[in-house]
Amino acid sequence: MKKILMIFTLLTTSLAFAGDEITPANSVGLMGSYNKTLYHADAAIVAIPAVNFEFDRVFLRSPLEFGVIVYEESGFRFSLVANPLIGYFDGWSAKSTDFKGGYDEIRDRKSFPAVGGSIEAMFSDDFFTDFSGYWGEKGIKATALFGKTFELPDRFTLIPSLSARYYSRSYIDHFLGINAREVAENLGITKTYRGKSVFSGCFDLSLEMGITDNAALNLFGGMELFEKEVQKSDIVKTNVQFYGGVGLRFVF
Repeated sequence: MKKILMIFTLLTTSLAFAGDEITPANSVGLMGSYNKTLYHADAAIVAIPAVNFEFDRVFLRSPLEFGVIVYEESGFRFSLVANPLIGYFDGWSAKSTDFKGGYDEIRDRKSFPAVGGSIEAMFSDDFFTDFSGYWGEKGIKATALFGKTFELPDRFTLIPSLSARYYSRSYIDHFLGINAREVAENLGITKTYRGKSVFSGCFDLSLEMGITDNAALNLFGGMELFEKEVQKSDIVKTNVQFYGGVGLRFVF
């Protein structure tokens, strides 16, 4: 399943912090991800371009998020954001052909456009938070993230983070809902399912190694643990999603 990880948002956002300021960190790069999703589907390795650019109060940041800074002061920023592919970047979007036999006659689970807001704040030189929420035709997703940077010897930086996420009933129903036709046409599916709102918890860890003053190598990984509710859908194999990968970025 061709998925892109929300860890990229953590990486590119956290690396934009300097001291108690939230400053532009324009960069381009390429990342490769391994993602083992909660679906009855094979894991995949995917190459992902990563671009982060800010000009005046307008920005583009990975993964494919457009925004406008509404208010900013030392260590605090509030932005309005838009994402045309909610669900595609964090393991929800899927084609029927991505699923294993017995589950591959379902309808596609497609991403959808959404708008929302983002609040980023620095509580100290190395402790940051990011609160974001998105609303679209197919539902609502909200995230509260807390992270910390550790400067290590020899140009290494370690960035662990914890986050909590909320997915609305309609969001879960869009991606995990099962109708009667899908039950009849798939041997692995025995019952219909209508989604309910779900919470999850995430742990992410990234390690950046500075190669030069303008280039860095990233290693990253993490997991997202969902409420058991998601396993009531027969297209779900597990309530834990694992992901990891490597990336190279250049700052300009």
